[in-house]
Amino acid sequence: MGEVIHNFGQEKPQSTFTYIDVSSIDNKISQLSSPKVLVAGKAPSRARKTVKPGCIVYSTVRPYLKNIIIVPETEPEAIASTAFCVMTPIAGLDVIFLFRYLFARPFNTYVEDKQWGQAYPAIKDKDLMNALFPLPPLAEQHRIVARVEALLAKVAELRKMSERKEALRKGVLRALVG
Repeated sequence: MGEVIHNFGQEKPQSTFTYIDVSSIDNKISQLSSPKVLVAGKAPSRARKTVKPGCIVYSTVRPYLKNIIIVPETEPEAIASTAFCVMTPIAGLDVIFLFRYLFARPFNTYVEDKQWGQAYPAIKDKDLMNALFPLPPLAEQHRIVARVEALLAKVAELRKMSERKEALRKGVLRALVG
């Protein structure tokens, strides 16, 4: 993976900045939910990883929680906690293809094998960068992403239908009993 990912490194914040920590991510919808704005002098020591719009932020602490987002293009540059690996795809790699791969079983099996620790299992950035990564041609990446997105939309639609069915069932039962 390290051959297809660019990392902007670490820096100590010098002024007011947007800070992304694990609590800033809504892992149910894979979105940035509440980044903090901090003053450099009050920043936690973990505030070090350079983040740019369009990159992926992957939590290396308790990775099974899937705290993974694509930083919105509307966000300013930010600083993330060292609890993240920040991934910027090189040319020829679709960011959404990479993002979806981070949720795939082969990648997660690799992460499970490499993580360490009991209470807060974690994986090191260097171990993430050593993961094997399939890199099909860009046109094929786009076809795969389109298919995955279509399937995810169908799953969401089926969940909504199931929820409506359950609500209808409860309503019928209430009407019969009431």
